[in-house]
Amino acid sequence: MSEIKSKIEWEAIIQTARSHSISMDIKGIDTPVSNNITSITVRALADNRQGIITSNNINSLKTSIMQAHKLAKLSPKISNIPSISSIAKFSKKEFNYNYFNEKKLVESTEEIKSILDTKAPIIEFLAKKVKSKVIYVNYLGAKIELENDALGFELAIGKEHRLGTNSSMLIKKKPNLKEFAKTALFQYDCSKNLSKPKSGNYPVIFCHDAMLNIMSPIFFSLKGDSVCENKSRFINSINKQDLSKDLTIIDDCFEKNNKSFFDFEGNKSKKTVLVKNGIVKSFIHDNYTSEKLKMNNTNNSASMVIKPSTSFNCISIKGNDKLSQMIKSVKEGFIIYGTYPDHTINSTTGAFGQNSSTFYHIKNGEIQGLCKGYVVMGNSYESLKKPLEISKETRNDIGANIGAIKINAKILKN
Repeated sequence: MSEIKSKIEWEAIIQTARSHSISMDIKGIDTPVSNNITSITVRALADNRQGIITSNNINSLKTSIMQAHKLAKLSPKISNIPSISSIAKFSKKEFNYNYFNEKKLVESTEEIKSILDTKAPIIEFLAKKVKSKVIYVNYLGAKIELENDALGFELAIGKEHRLGTNSSMLIKKKPNLKEFAKTALFQYDCSKNLSKPKSGNYPVIFCHDAMLNIMSPIFFSLKGDSVCENKSRFINSINKQDLSKDLTIIDDCFEKNNKSFFDFEGNKSKKTVLVKNGIVKSFIHDNYTSEKLKMNNTNNSASMVIKPSTSFNCISIKGNDKLSQMIKSVKEGFIIYGTYPDHTINSTTGAFGQNSSTFYHIKNGEIQGLCKGYVVMGNSYESLKKPLEISKETRNDIGANIGAIKINAKILKN
């Protein structure tokens, strides 16, 4: 590589992932499946131009560098082209699930089957273990190597109109399949009856995945990428009260099930307060956005090759309210556990219109039943300016550490 190193400016990311999974449906347990995924992405620079090449052959680094450099020379010039500057050298290995072998995967399906027993029919259950490795190298001699493993579970139970679902991704947390199944069983029990409330404006409790979706425009506007592209609603909001005083948002790299050590530019991860009591305190940045906006780098690079590109380590939002009390305080309204599809949320304007298979009617503080064919509509930016109720109880196995949030929204029956 020495002759390439002296002539071409380049950087590369090499990724490998090996997964073992097993699934089960109403017919029984399927045969375990193994998959290997590999990829290499190279970025090369040439006179304010860049070329990017992606390949599945991880042994083709030298060839990919030459191809990327050739492509760069044919590409148009770019002003403020992201430089290659990392000289970091380190490696980190963290395997928390070495004990969770193929036998354990099979045992997990048998355990779920035993837990559910006669309580609810299984539509599908999936258990997966993934071991991944990421290596970053460049012409300056940097080398970053990260390896870890993770467990994933997905469950759907139901019959006729009744349904209960749950999914979980564990990085450090010990699996507890009884607790995991409990969420799906709760939804299944809540959907025993069908409810048909009238369209109108109601208090709505968004839980877990649903909360992440409704909050997504806020997260979008807290990214340095969005600020650079003049798409963020908070461009001029640093140290201003632009959200409810009940809302504090932290990017927490130390959260126990989502711990992060380094970003994709070789910078050590750190905890960042983004919003404190409704006041915008910071955006997340990589080297590119921090330099362009003249702000401190929060070490949130999401890509070693594509820039600007930032991502959160682990969004953490905690409140002071008990979820049970949030439900009991609703005279008439709704609670939603998951919404789809994501593309009905406009990150720039904040407008959303979503439906859900876990959409439940609340009356006089009690869940009445499942609502089919309803849509929830509103605006994230406007709703989150008002006083909020946010639950103390959180989930940290969905890529974030969040609970439930209650806002006012419009409900329409299709």
